[in-house]
Amino acid sequence: MTGEREKSTPYAAPATAPEREAATAAKIFPRNLTAQADWLIRGNPANSRPESGVDNCYPGLEFDQRNLEQCFFPGLVFEYQRDEGAILVAVQAEAAPLLDGLSTADLHRQEPLYLWYIYGCFGGPAPVLFDCLHQPEQEKGMKTWRQVRDLSPGHVAIIVGPGVKSCLTASQAEDLLRSAIKADAPQPCVVKRKPGTDAVQYAVLSRDRASYVDPDSGIIDIAAYRAGELTKSMCAPWIYDFRECFCFYWASNKPDLVSSADERRPYLNFLRRDRGTGKPDVTKYLGREDTELDHPELLQGAWNALPVVLDGREQPDIKPLLNRAEAIRELTYLATIEHALLIEYLYGMYSLDIGKEQPDDRADQTTKRLYAVASQIREIAVDEMRHFLWVNQLLLILGAPPATGRATSIAEPPARHSGRRKYHGKTYLNRRFALRPLDRRTLQWFIDVEQPSQAINQGLDGMYVELLRSVTAQPSLFPEIERIEPVLKLIIDEGMGHYHRFVGARKTLKGLREDRYLRAYGKPRTALQRAYRALSDLYYRSVLDAVQIGFSLGESHANTTIDHAMKLMRAFDEINRKLISQSVPPRFTIERRDAERLSHDAASTRLIELARMHREALTRVQAAGSGTDAAWLKDHDDSSSRIFEQISGVIRAARQG
Repeated sequence: MTGEREKSTPYAAPATAPEREAATAAKIFPRNLTAQADWLIRGNPANSRPESGVDNCYPGLEFDQRNLEQCFFPGLVFEYQRDEGAILVAVQAEAAPLLDGLSTADLHRQEPLYLWYIYGCFGGPAPVLFDCLHQPEQEKGMKTWRQVRDLSPGHVAIIVGPGVKSCLTASQAEDLLRSAIKADAPQPCVVKRKPGTDAVQYAVLSRDRASYVDPDSGIIDIAAYRAGELTKSMCAPWIYDFRECFCFYWASNKPDLVSSADERRPYLNFLRRDRGTGKPDVTKYLGREDTELDHPELLQGAWNALPVVLDGREQPDIKPLLNRAEAIRELTYLATIEHALLIEYLYGMYSLDIGKEQPDDRADQTTKRLYAVASQIREIAVDEMRHFLWVNQLLLILGAPPATGRATSIAEPPARHSGRRKYHGKTYLNRRFALRPLDRRTLQWFIDVEQPSQAINQGLDGMYVELLRSVTAQPSLFPEIERIEPVLKLIIDEGMGHYHRFVGARKTLKGLREDRYLRAYGKPRTALQRAYRALSDLYYRSVLDAVQIGFSLGESHANTTIDHAMKLMRAFDEINRKLISQSVPPRFTIERRDAERLSHDAASTRLIELARMHREALTRVQAAGSGTDAAWLKDHDDSSSRIFEQISGVIRAARQG
């Protein structure tokens, strides 16, 4: 997603981190041709394409890969979801002349035809025989599918015949199949019919293995499969999950047992038809279905009336929706939360006693483990920077001023005149912002704050859930819904990923002594260290000012300015690494910053002041340092001056436009 397409995407547009290129390559840039198109291309839906799948063939996921392999042999269609073996279910009419006259009619005048033998290369250099019939009982179909899945491109020969008992020995079959593919090109197919009848005794068929996926784009050939073919063996329509799946199967989002809203009845059938008394009939399996909503009722909309279940309990009436003003106030506060978490995560990462470069194979396991943890936390901090920018993007879309301040408390109760809605009975985290090394207590705090919450306004993710619910339910209040909704969903989804990554970091650090992997920080001892620390604070302020200027200029100019802010962020990171290499932590000093939209004149004045302060700060560093830093500082001076001039040019363009 580049050029003008990047500019037109509201939630992907802002540059988001010191490592923006690496982060966006994984999260934003599409990797297939269909996703890069400006219009929907005819074919299978995006979530059914191989590059979107998770390489699993079981119901409930993107698509059933067994249905890809049903057409592995050109002209034939097999089904594998059978205990007795792979059955031939169709012969394409146009393929009949190439298959020695074998047709769909042959499937109906006798016993069903099954796949008996396959002869081809299964990942190795030479073809081998696979006997489809002599496999474990009740697994023949799936065993055959797994073998077909490994079948390499090129010549392949098969034998099909009636029933699940072959009239050929394995040795006879191998001789026939080897003859069929020993030439440079597949030999003509041979259909052996029973004497005096049209019934098929067996058929030896040889062709090239079918190719049904474009190797360049990964898009499935639309001529190979009819609409719905790839998902036909899944729980479709998905409402069937409510009836056919249990909590120990795929549909984990649908509970079996719930407690009542007042918690007086702990064991209720979630699908009970009687939504009143709700007799606790779930203790017995037989006869349970008679008391449940049936398929027609669910398909006709009864599923939509089922209550939300949180922590195993059916929820009572939903809390009232946020109005537009309340949503803006909540987003304004959430921007400061994302900012605060970003800084806490960065400080925790900087506290790990590791080098900047990735350790090589000669490094000890402790060093590799610490570097892995630092990399994880850095990526999470990158995500938080992106969230900080996305929330400000939402404020811009809603016509509100940017919020670049930093929360003094994480998830604090709304103050009386804050404009935020206070929920009675809600537990607020309300933890003071603090810069702490990544000891076990700090890491546990990171896990707690990122704990996934799909509950409305419970936890940080829950705040976004409440916003999402309010926006989607009130399109008249939020006409920008199509631009707001995907951003909120992305933030909620990434929050869950952060939780799991922090849990993984805790496992990685398990068994390591904190005094062995945490830096021993101290106060600045030299004038140079103090000068670097002041320069770090100035870069921190410059990043925030550039973000505020960018979102003050409007959408048409914000993207360019945010790109420049990320360049300042990379310089900020370089300065901090110089500090921590000398056991001096960055301070992350910040003045009070209210949500405010800067005028063009105010933005220009702010920028001129920043440029002057940078020149003075770099001069102080140079005066306190040694000659070895001179070239490095000259690069910083040139770079920051160039960035400020470029931002100034954006302000001039905004003023004229």
